[in-house]
Amino acid sequence: MYRLRSLLETGYIDEALDYVMSTLDQYTSEVFEDVVEEPVPDLHRAGLIRTRPVQVGRWWHKDIEIDLVVREPGVSSTFIEVKWKTMSEADARRELSALEKRAGKTGLQSPENYYLLVTRELEGEIVRVDEHRLAVDLHNDRETHLWR
Repeated sequence: MYRLRSLLETGYIDEALDYVMSTLDQYTSEVFEDVVEEPVPDLHRAGLIRTRPVQVGRWWHKDIEIDLVVREPGVSSTFIEVKWKTMSEADARRELSALEKRAGKTGLQSPENYYLLVTRELEGEIVRVDEHRLAVDLHNDRETHLWR
């Protein structure tokens, strides 16, 4: 908040608030990935992530980045893309397809591979492309055993 110190000290409270509100999504998108990573064991127990979380972390190499990879080596891998925005079903399907292509370049594939998009909000219902590709949002108050 030091960035706003001058505004606040000189009484420009509304301007400081406007700045915070205009940059909130940018800040939140950076934090959202960490928010999704933390409950991975609970998401596995709930059935949202099929892969047992033996290894969990980000993956990147040159221009390819995967927000989160959950692996049980030799058994299964779940590749997760995290987006802090509202997405249509078509957007979600495109994002899942792009995630699958990027994941194919990581060398982390397993006998079973899953692709999960977690977004702030999906327009409409959960997007289940097939038994290996799924998109969910933060407002998901539906049944948690989504893969089944």
